[in-house]
Amino acid sequence: MAIPFVSVIIPTFNRKELCKKAAASVLKQTYKNLELVISDHSINDDIKEYLESINDENIIYVKNENDRGLQVENMNNAVNNCSGDFIKLMNHDDYMESTDTIQEGVKLLELGYQWVIYSCKHFNYETEEMYYFHNPRIEGDGTHFLDGLNYAGCSSVGLIPKNVLLDVNVKYMADCELWYRLFTEYKHPAFVGGHKIVIGTGNHTQTNKFAKNKSQMLRDDINYCKIKYKK
Repeated sequence: MAIPFVSVIIPTFNRKELCKKAAASVLKQTYKNLELVISDHSINDDIKEYLESINDENIIYVKNENDRGLQVENMNNAVNNCSGDFIKLMNHDDYMESTDTIQEGVKLLELGYQWVIYSCKHFNYETEEMYYFHNPRIEGDGTHFLDGLNYAGCSSVGLIPKNVLLDVNVKYMADCELWYRLFTEYKHPAFVGGHKIVIGTGNHTQTNKFAKNKSQMLRDDINYCKIKYKK
């Protein structure tokens, strides 16, 4: 197998400081056969100007004025601008704590695995507390994902094949649908331990913004997925 070219994607929206932290964690990786693709939903040009200031040839910046504020659509836009053999998904408020994060995932791809899931830990931006050290798993036939039971983690824990898009019809549990789809096509992923991915939490997150409508959105997504997969 040739050395994989990895596209790391960061869909971002009006949060320059978070995007800077996520991008910095990519650029310091020991694995260098990669590109960083940033799809920017921001109304202003703060992120664009920051990226121009660091002038790194491995960064591909895309201003995305379509479907502004919709995370899944922005992530798909980043995927559509990738040229890598594999894609490392990253939300803009998450980051890679270890410099060998990509390298450890690529080692497993070179063993023949088609996708990789990382263990993670959570960081609360309000309290500055690191907590909830999570080891991912997939149980049985993976249909728990279709019930909204995500034992793998959010999209930032994934290193997946190229050209795989999220389903825009799934609003709350898009990562669950993605993991189930990958599991049915490629079977079990490889798992990377060590909690190298940090998931940012706090009042700014999409999950927090969806809190009031969580129950209805979850029901809608579950019904959609059950119909899609005839379960």
